[in-house]
Amino acid sequence: MAEMPPPLLDIDGLAALLCVPRSWVRDAVTARTIPITWIGRHARFSADDVAEIIAAGRERPATAAPIAPVRRVA
Repeated sequence: MAEMPPPLLDIDGLAALLCVPRSWVRDAVTARTIPITWIGRHARFSADDVAEIIAAGRERPATAAPIAPVRRVA
């Protein structure tokens, strides 16, 4: 028997998983700025979609000059 794929998340599920407001997900779906899996007219999010959303938001730390120690004046 074929293995079932992991369940898809709806907008509320994705918002809860990412700890963002539902409106953020809804706006991103409307603007088509995040990956979406459409089931008919319903936006759903696969594990691959979620991984892409997280990767797109990843930011590396800026490389900066070392911070000099603070000199205390007596």
